[in-house]
Amino acid sequence: MDHVTRNHVLICEDEDHIRRFISINLSNNGFTVYEAASGESAIQSYSEHKPDVIVLDIMLPDTDGFEICTQIRAQDPSVIIVFLTARGQDLDKIKGLEIGADDYIVKPFNPLELVARIHAILRRTDNKMMPLRHVLESGPFRVDMNSNKVFKHDEVIELTPKEFQMLRSFWNIPIPHYLVMNC
Repeated sequence: MDHVTRNHVLICEDEDHIRRFISINLSNNGFTVYEAASGESAIQSYSEHKPDVIVLDIMLPDTDGFEICTQIRAQDPSVIIVFLTARGQDLDKIKGLEIGADDYIVKPFNPLELVARIHAILRRTDNKMMPLRHVLESGPFRVDMNSNKVFKHDEVIELTPKEFQMLRSFWNIPIPHYLVMNC
């Protein structure tokens, strides 16, 4: 199964110049961006586009970002939510993270830091979501990761656990901790 790039971002920010600034920076870094200026339009845009990431302000004209976060998180536990807000009190940060935000950034902010934080969260979540490559092939060789068996021309090659671990390292395949400890 091929890995699908997750790069769709919804920005919910009521101040036009800030929203546009964020949008330009994310677009310049390879993201597809959707914009919303209110909580209601954010919910509508979320339903329509199903973005991978939501950059969310707390102080919105019709509702607060905490409520939007709660509503969207109830619908989709896997969507990434990053608060980007002027509210920098510790209690606001704690509340945002406790109701389901993945990160919390206080304005003023560096747009490159926002991009870096989104990339970091995507890396972590992509690694958890990426399926393990179960069978690898090269020429006459086939490695079955589920059974820990190696085949050459469809005949099993008997390997010790240590030899199999070495083979995995040659193919640059992560070795589960339980294999390392049992070798």
